[in-house]
Amino acid sequence: MNKILTVSQLNNYVKNVFEDELLLQNITVEGEVYENKFSGGNTYLTLREDEYVLPCVKFGTRYEFSAGDKIRVTGGMRFYPRGGRTTFVINYASAVGKGELIAKLNELKEKLSKEGIFDNLKKLPPYVKKIAIVTSTEGAVIHDFLEVLGRNGCTNIDVDVYDTKVQGGGAEKEIAEAIAKTAGKDYDVLVVARGGGSGQDLGCFNTEAVARAVYFADYPVISAVGHEIDYTLCDFAASIRAGTPSIAAELIVRTNEAFLSRIFECLGKMRYIIEGALGAAVIKTKTYAAEMTLSGERKAAELKKRISDYREKALSRLDRMTDECRKRAVDALSLLSYEANALADKRENELKLTSAVLDRSSPLKILSSGYAKVIKDGEYVDDASAVSVGDELKIVMSGGSLGVTVNKKEN
Repeated sequence: MNKILTVSQLNNYVKNVFEDELLLQNITVEGEVYENKFSGGNTYLTLREDEYVLPCVKFGTRYEFSAGDKIRVTGGMRFYPRGGRTTFVINYASAVGKGELIAKLNELKEKLSKEGIFDNLKKLPPYVKKIAIVTSTEGAVIHDFLEVLGRNGCTNIDVDVYDTKVQGGGAEKEIAEAIAKTAGKDYDVLVVARGGGSGQDLGCFNTEAVARAVYFADYPVISAVGHEIDYTLCDFAASIRAGTPSIAAELIVRTNEAFLSRIFECLGKMRYIIEGALGAAVIKTKTYAAEMTLSGERKAAELKKRISDYREKALSRLDRMTDECRKRAVDALSLLSYEANALADKRENELKLTSAVLDRSSPLKILSSGYAKVIKDGEYVDDASAVSVGDELKIVMSGGSLGVTVNKKEN
């Protein structure tokens, strides 16, 4: 029967194996610096060779190596049982040149640059209504992106998510294919997004396939990969680089806000122009009125002396003209009233005549004069030849109807 171990027992056993294995102690390893970070006075390096990586640490020392440097580190492997991870603890390190990975990346970057892949001139539309975002739905990226849009009142923007891997084997192919799937749609912008990670995690965005897919996309592309300090070929090929997915969302929000701001600004200018035009018209009218008043006063002063002798005569004439106008107005109103009454009488007579004609034509009127309608088997009879002795008839007359049987018939 196998012996059952706890996690701590197994991890501590592995730790002892690492420490007792001489081949893992006081050895020198050569590799290319992929990442170089500092924390708490310690240097944390990641060495890489093709697809293989080795995490390293140098306690109490700050190494100023750059990504792409080829270095040799001397030290030993350590296994930390609490975290269940291995790390190469460096005793000392030295640079031996430049590595091939950075050289290949720079060579690819130069090649794509010469082809114009980094000259993406597509611009964001004035107002964004629909977004395609290529990212993983498993991380926090899409939630952060949508949260920024919602927080800024952009919930009316449609967002279609193209779920892909964003690291590891096959990620670059999925990303490129997802970008291609957006072709021919009605998107305003395409966002390629991934949260922060190590240089190795972001490696799929440093590939030719992704850079070309971004450049040839049908829409402006915002690259929002990693942190603000991280740059990838995807960033260079995109129309716009945003440091993080949240910054990409903020950029879209600000674009829409700027568009609305310009609209309100134009409306404000239009209002200002209209108010200005109205104000100028008012001033012009007042000016003309003042000029006319001044001219009138001047002419009145000139004429005042000449007409002073005829004032009474003019007033008298004015009174006569006023009376004449009043009389004409009264006569016109009287004539209109007469014509209106005549027209009303005419229409009333026409209405009475029409009513009389209708009344005379009314079946009830005819019946009230002593006439009657004869109905046989539900149909009206208008000729005696249609009736025979013994037929039962319905006689409709004023005041009601009678049911009768024909006893005699005369032609």
